Amino acid sequence: LLFGLSPALHATRLTVAGALKDSSGAIAGGRARLQRWLVVAQIALTQPLAVCLTTVVVIGAIQYRDNPRNPNGERIVQLRLAPPTARATAEAPSVLDTNATKQERLETNRLLETLRGAPGVTSAALVPGRVPINLAAFTIAEAKSSGLGERAPFYLAGRASTPGFLDLVGTPIVLGRDLSTGDTAGFRANAIPVVIGDDMARALWGDASPIGRRVERASASAPMALEVVGVYRSPVAALGHSRNPFSIYVPADPRLTSVLASRLIVIRVSTAAESVIPTVRQIVRAEAPRAAITELRTLASAQDEERFILTGAIALFSTAGFVVLLLCALGLYAVIVFAVGQRTREIAVRMAIGAQARQIVTRFAADGVRLTAIGIGIGLPLSILGVRELLSLSPEVPEVSLAFVVTVVVIGVGSVAGLASWLPARRAATVEPAKVLSRE
Repeated sequence: LLFGLSPALHATRLTVAGALKDSSGAIAGGRARLQRWLVVAQIALTQPLAVCLTTVVVIGAIQYRDNPRNPNGERIVQLRLAPPTARATAEAPSVLDTNATKQERLETNRLLETLRGAPGVTSAALVPGRVPINLAAFTIAEAKSSGLGERAPFYLAGRASTPGFLDLVGTPIVLGRDLSTGDTAGFRANAIPVVIGDDMARALWGDASPIGRRVERASASAPMALEVVGVYRSPVAALGHSRNPFSIYVPADPRLTSVLASRLIVIRVSTAAESVIPTVRQIVRAEAPRAAITELRTLASAQDEERFILTGAIALFSTAGFVVLLLCALGLYAVIVFAVGQRTREIAVRMAIGAQARQIVTRFAADGVRLTAIGIGIGLPLSILGVRELLSLSPEVPEVSLAFVVTVVVIGVGSVAGLASWLPARRAATVEPAKVLSRE
């Protein structure tokens, strides 16, 4: 609105006498200078926005690539139950109903046993929802004693797991063992048993066996030790730096269990999952009549929805980036068209005395390129600051090459600006000197 109001204010300052006199050139010159600076400001602000939008698109594409669909998703059913006492506990969080918690655990165990015996069901496991490890920084416990020296901290993303869960979702254990029911005691002992990915094992210990190795939390205020008991095959090789944490599986922490948390149960079936869903619903109504079913669908359906949302976000930000470049091109196009319109007589005189069309095009296109270069130079520091701030929002944000993104955007902005400058410049070269000079 502000930029659009500026030309209107200039128009209101024109008078009949001024228009009839030969002062229009001065008025046009002042207006042209204002428009040129507005376009420089537009390009300078367009570039950081385009860089950040491109970064978000690249992050989305990396997340889409690094989270492939589970090949067994059509045979895995996700069942999520909301606890009946969640509202009452939320209203009085300081008072926990111990009897309700015990009753819920018994109810969950009974439900799992019934589901495992249902026709077509091969296995069922409870997925705990809360873990004490959430993108925390860790270091190798024996780094100094083994002669490895100081190692940079790496980040771990913990996922709670119960015995049999990894095998159920098709994540094979390639070394060591799976978590067992007795591993929850590790939360009260010296170290917590964990199952790590083979990418983490290679990155930290190379070809040596990671079984029995320990890592410690880097923060001294909240000490925690983890002991590797198993290694699973990671579908994607993570780098484990501050923007791409390693994923590990830990046993359920009994201290974090609460009736506030919803229960997620995954069920592996041997037949079509859609045919087993009605049976699962009947079992839940019989074994847990007070629990509300908030989710009952295949894992493939849940992953398809997540990927659909991700692709929608990528398309949205890509469209926004295109609109940003379009606005930048329109502003620059308008400035060059304005300059061509104000200098039509000069162009006609130059062509009448022998100037070539190529020289006219080069002159006006260079003017647009010069404005673009100034805008890019001003906006480049803002672009770098914006991307760094965006990448530092969360350790889970994947690594993105800042130089690559900035280079792509600068080339894109420069190409669009060059085209927006060339089109009106090409029109200027089509001026017929005889007609223009006869009107003058």
